[in-house]
Amino acid sequence: MPGASPEALVLIRQAVAHPRGLKPTALVARFLELVAGRQKRWIAEVRAARPLTQEQLSRLQSSLNGLYGRELKINADVDPSLIGGVRIAVGDEILDSSVVSRLSDLRRKLAV
Repeated sequence: MPGASPEALVLIRQAVAHPRGLKPTALVARFLELVAGRQKRWIAEVRAARPLTQEQLSRLQSSLNGLYGRELKINADVDPSLIGGVRIAVGDEILDSSVVSRLSDLRRKLAV
């Protein structure tokens, strides 16, 4: 496979040599799902109401790396609908300190 990483070649050879009852293409697809799931745990999807400065991104990177005990890749996007604050997703975990989230929490508390 041209352009495939050494790791990918090992997995492809494994799928062809020992398909474990699956078609090799199905096994390669399963490997891709597993790798994508694992990679997602190493990515912090950050949404902020305004663009973050380089200093803010550096502090956030340091804090998240300390919190998760590993080097995370940060994908930062601007989402004006948050009004203020940030929303961070790392794998299945969500850290939401956006104004929209806080207003929603307040609305729920007042409704009780």
